[in-house]
Amino acid sequence: MTSPTGKAVSYCFGVFTANPDAGELLKKGARVKLQDQPFRLLCLLLEKPGGIVTKEDVRERLWPGNTFVEFDASLSVAVGKLRDALGDDSDNPRYIETVPRKGYRFVAPIERVLEEPTVVDAPLRPPSSPESTPAISTGYVKPPSIDIKRALLICAVAILLVGAFWFRTLRRQSTSTAEAKGSSSAPQIRRSVAVLGFRNLPGRKEDDWLSQAFSEMVSTELAAGGDLRVVSDEDVARAKRELPLGNGETLGKSTLERLRTNPGADVVVVGSYTTMPGNTGDRIRLDIRLQDTINGETIAEDAVTGSKDDLFELATRAGSDLRERLGMGAIPPGNANVIVASLPSNQNAIRYYSEGKAKLWDFDFIGARDLLVKAIAEDPNYPLAHSALSDAWERLGYRSKATAEAKRALDLSGNLPQSEKLQIEAAYWELSNNVPKAIEVFGSLFRLHPDSLEYGLDLARVQYEAKPEDALATLKILRQLPAPAGDDPRIDLLEASVQVTQNMVVGQSEAKRALAKGTALGSPFIVARAYGILCQQDSAVGVSTEQNITDCEKAKESFASEGDRNNEARTLNDMAVFYYRRGDLHKAESMWREAAQVFRQNGGAEGLAATSNITSETLSSRKGD
Repeated sequence: MTSPTGKAVSYCFGVFTANPDAGELLKKGARVKLQDQPFRLLCLLLEKPGGIVTKEDVRERLWPGNTFVEFDASLSVAVGKLRDALGDDSDNPRYIETVPRKGYRFVAPIERVLEEPTVVDAPLRPPSSPESTPAISTGYVKPPSIDIKRALLICAVAILLVGAFWFRTLRRQSTSTAEAKGSSSAPQIRRSVAVLGFRNLPGRKEDDWLSQAFSEMVSTELAAGGDLRVVSDEDVARAKRELPLGNGETLGKSTLERLRTNPGADVVVVGSYTTMPGNTGDRIRLDIRLQDTINGETIAEDAVTGSKDDLFELATRAGSDLRERLGMGAIPPGNANVIVASLPSNQNAIRYYSEGKAKLWDFDFIGARDLLVKAIAEDPNYPLAHSALSDAWERLGYRSKATAEAKRALDLSGNLPQSEKLQIEAAYWELSNNVPKAIEVFGSLFRLHPDSLEYGLDLARVQYEAKPEDALATLKILRQLPAPAGDDPRIDLLEASVQVTQNMVVGQSEAKRALAKGTALGSPFIVARAYGILCQQDSAVGVSTEQNITDCEKAKESFASEGDRNNEARTLNDMAVFYYRRGDLHKAESMWREAAQVFRQNGGAEGLAATSNITSETLSSRKGD
């Protein structure tokens, strides 16, 4: 804030100093953590010391043009946070007094300080006689008298420092240019954002679906234009299973630090929503908070309110506000149609689609299938619902149905963002067993966004089927990504699998490396898959059968703790093989039958068929020997 003379204004009261221009509150010179709206409320109170600031004054300053009915609750929250920052007491106020039915008043003495503007480009010259110094009307304040030799010395030092800076800069540029000529350029690393979901404050079960729906819609808004790297909902779901996030609307610093590694987010979006009656129907208030995982601070918080009958408009406003707070600006021109294509055409479809995907990442493939079928019934032309249903059918073991849905998704994907179109196309070619075409499209996707670990892993996975050496080369590129992506244990897991045909000893080493990282992260997902690889590879490198069984047992336990019943059953199959080889037919048969029961309950048709064949044919032939 500046005065009419152009000077910056600060307010001092007690042990505090508020600097409106810098947006900071200091206590004895140290910065006090205070969010944007409470700070703006403080500035409004300080501008009118001793006077009443009415609720209408606050509404116009903090929520201009907004008429949502829960304004009083929002104001109470802002006042509460401001009082907490100042250590104030509403019953015995030192700073902020509540004036019943009117508003608030700042009651402490305030010293208003005008700071002289700093001029960095004005020439430093020795003062001459008063008569020869003309008046300056540009706001420049004449510096105090200074010894000419000292001034010259300062200038000389400044010139040397500037020269040294430019010299180092030129050297760095020359070095970078030389390195770029000798190697591929480093990918541009985008800021990564994870939308963790929203808390249902009233707790009404029938409104739980809104959390996943809002997450889906807000993520779509943030991803528009490709300037941000939005963490996939599958990775978010895994992180939420593995981390104790609790029910709070604000995450602690230690939790944020873990979210930086798992799922690899620079910024997370959290918040809550409240449904309430309105004059023209039910309304929803969506409170959103942006938190930085690097320093653990809250970057911004916002609240939007709208009709429950128009969630898309509500999510659009929320996403637009978040983009602005992240410094991304408005959605690029021409992307509006792309966003429309990335979301279903109606609210019933978004409900079933978002709920279906949540079931998919929670390993409830039957539940996911049923909900996604409903989503497609509501909007038959929504490509992402067909793509998700394809994934559900594949996980249930119905490959022909999965391929048919993937083809339908591809046919409808014309208006989607390029990255989504490529993902759908690559999935179709992979399901169609056209590995060269899948490699080509996944390669295009990875070249489009070379900072994406997810795209690189997909490419390496399909390369492994055709040419393991190419997969290893891609994994080597992924390891060069900045941490935490370059240190991600999924790179080690995939390399462990690729090394099956290359070097089994190296494969075991990579699996153990992933296991150590997964254990440190507390990730059953990583631990289960690492033990699963060891379970399958042990016999090939001469490990004892007992160690085989031990590793398989640990894999099974980890899959069970993660809720992945199908992989738990597959591991039972692997264990049964070892008992079968050892001659313990009773134990092997018991495990195969247990696996078959899990597949039957979880809809794993492919696994069930394989297990049934083993129990009916292999065991009977062995007993007949």
